[in-house]
Amino acid sequence: MLDWIIHHFRQLADYNAGANIRLYEAFAVLSYAELQCDCKGPFNSIHGTLNQILVGGRIWMARFTGGK
Repeated sequence: MLDWIIHHFRQLADYNAGANIRLYEAFAVLSYAELQCDCKGPFNSIHGTLNQILVGGRIWMARFTGGK
């Protein structure tokens, strides 16, 4: 009965994993200085943005798994 929900969330997880791979591959070619450069964005740099993505993902995973 809940198979469609499980399938849906697995699809979302697969999409997220693929998006993360593409994102990290795109930024892997940048130097440390480029990652730290002030981009005038909400998280100041690419490094700050990647950190926000990581922390946000960890918070959501903790909510899903009952962790802290």
